[in-house]
Amino acid sequence: MANATRRAAAEFRKAQGLWEEKLQNLGQSDSEGLGGAGPDQVVEQVRAQLAQERAEVGRLQQKLVDAEHTIGLLVVQGMEEISLMVTAHVQQKGNGTL
Repeated sequence: MANATRRAAAEFRKAQGLWEEKLQNLGQSDSEGLGGAGPDQVVEQVRAQLAQERAEVGRLQQKLVDAEHTIGLLVVQGMEEISLMVTAHVQQKGNGTL
């Protein structure tokens, strides 16, 4: 369970790093400007960048869904383990073995 938690946390940190990198790249693009390109070129550049960003958003959203699913499974697994421990404790107490 601890390994799966670490794996999910690592995936989350990786996705977070990718988002930060994208934001940094956007900031650089804004500061560099479009270099005197014509209006049609600007529109095409913006459309291409938007398509890339949408694809990246979709990929990162799927990674987030996967991480949330993994975390949910870990929570359920942890609850089941706790339930088993409590049941064993109650049985031991009932048998007078504590």
